Amino acid sequence: MRINKQSRRITIVLALVPLLGACDLDELLEAKDPFTVTPGVARDTANLETLYAGARSQFALAYGGLQNREGGVIVMSGLMSDELYSTDSFGTRRAVDSRTIDYDISNAASDHAFNYLQRARAEALNATELFEGSQRDGGPRHAELFSIAGYSVLMLVENFCTGIPLSRITETGVEFGSPMSAAELYNLAISYFDQALAQPEAGSEQQNLARIGKGRALLGLGQAAAAAQAVSGVPTSFVFNVEYAPGSFETPNPVFNMNNEEKRVSASIQEGTINRGLPFGVAPRDPRILVSNTSVIGNAGGDLQTWFQLKYASEGADIPLATGIEARLIEAEAAASNGTSSAYLGTLNPLRNSIGLANLTDPGTAVARVNQLFTERAYWLWLTGQRLSDMRRLIRQYGRTQETVFPTGVTAYGLPFGTSVTLPIPFEEINNPNYTTCTNRGA
Repeated sequence: MRINKQSRRITIVLALVPLLGACDLDELLEAKDPFTVTPGVARDTANLETLYAGARSQFALAYGGLQNREGGVIVMSGLMSDELYSTDSFGTRRAVDSRTIDYDISNAASDHAFNYLQRARAEALNATELFEGSQRDGGPRHAELFSIAGYSVLMLVENFCTGIPLSRITETGVEFGSPMSAAELYNLAISYFDQALAQPEAGSEQQNLARIGKGRALLGLGQAAAAAQAVSGVPTSFVFNVEYAPGSFETPNPVFNMNNEEKRVSASIQEGTINRGLPFGVAPRDPRILVSNTSVIGNAGGDLQTWFQLKYASEGADIPLATGIEARLIEAEAAASNGTSSAYLGTLNPLRNSIGLANLTDPGTAVARVNQLFTERAYWLWLTGQRLSDMRRLIRQYGRTQETVFPTGVTAYGLPFGTSVTLPIPFEEINNPNYTTCTNRGA
């Protein structure tokens, strides 16, 4: 699939922070006009590094978030699921955490993640056009840019309500997108991952990144067998990190900043008072869930406690985007065959043994097997932005009800949980004449 080249020529404002993947920082910052890139500059192949760095920077802000402002996908999905809870007094953040979203007004907390995902998608696709006209056509960075576009679309459909439009700025003005179904967005993400894999000089790192993204998108479509096939060649040792660094406003690891420094969110011990989320911080703690042994008073004061996550131990901690362990978890889900088989244990147990955990045994029923599998996914993928999508899949693909999947009862700060299971599309999207509201707010 080739994308219309003219449609990807956009004006880009760059935050030139080389955050995603391993690269030479000096090389990335040598490109001219490092702050504002006009359409003319964007079409100049001398600025390949500027556009590449810009797309990666926008994605890193979408994934992690912006220091002391709003969290990205990891924080927002963690709040709406059972990984994190709010410990400051911001109403929009509490609305996400308590699942009491008003879809007809803007939610400043989750708007940040939505907007940066859209920017990352647009800037990555614009940059792929420039690579196509250069001597680096088909190379590793060209492939990585297609994957950035793929992961951006994937995280939009995984976390936000259905009916997301994908607009773009062309040389002649704004080309407004129309609301897309979940299936259309998953398939669009797959097409970008396929284009990443099709680049003739892509290295193993770029290929494995795209393979895992494709497998993740196929899981979203309910095609577990195809997903397992997509990731079969990824080694278990593979890790692709999004990089963060201390020292400026935008670059520190935002999860560490918002939890450990600002105390605006807390790692969940176990949320809910009726149906309860997973016991992430309940003793004895699983070695994959690194939570402090004691709590401190949160940002809002009073007796609202903040528990520190210890997975990301500093402002400079990297955040994994795709790993070989995730590839094995995808294969395990296919082997489980909707819970009718216990063959998935043959994949899960070697992973557990590698960190000193005992073997799991077959719980004997389809429901219990699926619970066991998704618990393992939650523990291995903790604080990487996938838990909300998994909880939605349990409803959509496995026939669960939200009352049995999400925490219910009363939040840590005394408000009742609501029934929202998706983040809202920002209110400002009404400026798009093709858009009115979410077409589906369910899982």
